[in-house]
Amino acid sequence: MRAGDLLAAEVRALTGASGMGAVFTPAENAAFAIDFLRKRSVIFRSGVNVIRTTGDSIVIPHMTSDGTAGAIAESASIPLSDPNAEALTATPRKFAQGTAVPNEVLADSKPAALEQLSKSLIASVGLAYDLSALEGNGTAPNVRGLKNVSGIGSVTNGTNGGALTNLDVIADALGMLAEANADDESAVIVMAPRTWRAIMKLKEATGSNKSLIQNSAGSAANGVTRALFGRPVFLSGNLSLTETLGTGTNLSSVYVYVPSELYAVVREDAVFDVNPYIYGDKDQTLVTAKMRADLLVPNPGAVVRISGVA
Repeated sequence: MRAGDLLAAEVRALTGASGMGAVFTPAENAAFAIDFLRKRSVIFRSGVNVIRTTGDSIVIPHMTSDGTAGAIAESASIPLSDPNAEALTATPRKFAQGTAVPNEVLADSKPAALEQLSKSLIASVGLAYDLSALEGNGTAPNVRGLKNVSGIGSVTNGTNGGALTNLDVIADALGMLAEANADDESAVIVMAPRTWRAIMKLKEATGSNKSLIQNSAGSAANGVTRALFGRPVFLSGNLSLTETLGTGTNLSSVYVYVPSELYAVVREDAVFDVNPYIYGDKDQTLVTAKMRADLLVPNPGAVVRISGVA
């Protein structure tokens, strides 16, 4: 099917837009868009909780302590001890990208340009959310990412940072999760691709060719599971590679966290919009992708940042 036929068959009016736009999101394509985003978003892929809201913000109650229980004698009065709670507010932020496409391209392209653009733009939106959810500063329109959540655990890779020579900092991060009563056994690890490359090159012993993380006898023909200490590793090309520590530069961070303790608050799933009118004088169609989401970390002890990794 040509792109022009696809546009004519599957575009519907944009709700509340006074007839000025159209949305390329028929019901049968909605699941495809979400699946595509999840494949490219480390935050979603890692298994965080997803809360959906229909408002511009949502208030979520959060228990901060359970109170105190203890042993008492038979028929004795039960002592009262109140748990404490707080209200957490999530404000979904918009992530979007658009491009103007000549109508000739939409009409003549094989494969259909709209299909290719939808994949590209939705992936881009997912990566933008990842960047903000991992390292955003929290100042609107940015999400407060893991890097800037107050109270998370911290491990530094030496005084001035550098390349990893062993996996001790990963072990330290997992140990900190356990000490914070977080479920460290279900933790995940997020790092830059260059960090994983360096880890794969670590050797089991001096003079050995066997990778430290290789289960087999050391044959290069055998694969390496993308996991450390039994916890899955996710790679994100969005992590900054220009952090500093002491005199060290061009460094990055590794994030170790428990997904069940993180909440992605989604106001609007990723949608692909088509507007053939706004650039009508240039015979172009505006295509955009957007989503609205926030990230909540009620229990900062479930997150550890390892800084200073070259």
